[in-house]
Parts: sequence; C-alpha cells; structure tokens
Amino acid sequence: MTAGEAYEALSRGIVQGNCAPLEVLKGFMQAEVTRYITYTPFLSNAIFFTTMNLDTWNSFPKEIQDTILEVNEKIFVEVAAGLWDEICQEGFEYAVQEYGHEDIELSDEEIDRWLELLIPLHEEYIKDMEEKGFPGREIVETIKRLADKYNELYG
Repeated sequence: MTAGEAYEALSRGIVQGNCAPLEVLKGFMQAEVTRYITYTPFLSNAIFFTTMNLDTWNSFPKEIQDTILEVNEKIFVEVAAGLWDEICQEGFEYAVQEYGHEDIELSDEEIDRWLELLIPLHEEYIKDMEEKGFPGREIVETIKRLADKYNELYG
C-alpha cells in the first residue's frame, strides 16, 4: 500500500495503523488520521539506492563506472542519511506538536514478540525469491547482517 493509499485506509478505518518512516506523518499528512507513534526501528530500515540499465552500465568505461560509484557513495553517506534523519525527526515533531500524538516505546519483551511474528513473513519471502531463482535465504541473512551493522553505527 502506498503512503497515499495508507492515508485513505487510515481515514476510513480500513486499517488501524501503518508501518512507515516517520516522515509520512507530515509529508503524507498521516498525522491527521493517526494518534499514536510506536517507535519500531527493528521492523524496517530506509534503503537508498540508484539503478541503471545493465547494458548502459556495461557500456561505460571502468573509470566512468568508478566515478559514478564514488559519487553515489559520497552523496548517500554525506547527504542522504543525514537528510533522511532530519525529515523523519521533522515528521515526528509535527505529529506530536500539531496533533498531540502519543509516543509509544515497546518493552524488550514486546519487541521480541513482534520479531517472532515476522518469521513466517520472512520465510514466505525466502520461498518466493527461491521460486524465482534468487538466493532468498542468503538475501534475508545479508539484509539482517547489514541492518545490524548499520544500526549499530548510526542508531
């Protein structure tokens, strides 16, 4: 469901919550149709990436490819991550200050319970990826390893 669809679903009572970055509270006006913020960094990570047609990429000389990789890494590390954090903080403050949202922090036990509930979803994703010829389990393990690494580094 897109952020716009989530707004509609929340406003009509079709769903009672939405797992999304905090920026949707202001950027997609979801603060208007919600009352609580449950901090759940363990459920998702924002991922920034660029894509290019593989044939186009392969048509570039190695030095051009290296330059593109270097510039992208610099932009993501020096600009995007900090900017994203600022935008999310702005969404949080907007919801609390303008709409009086209650901030809910889960106990360690509740976090563990939520994570346990995700296992079947991960297994379904793994199965789906493997049916498509991709290394599903390796993908999930890599995502978890990198999430742990970067959550430790950046909080």
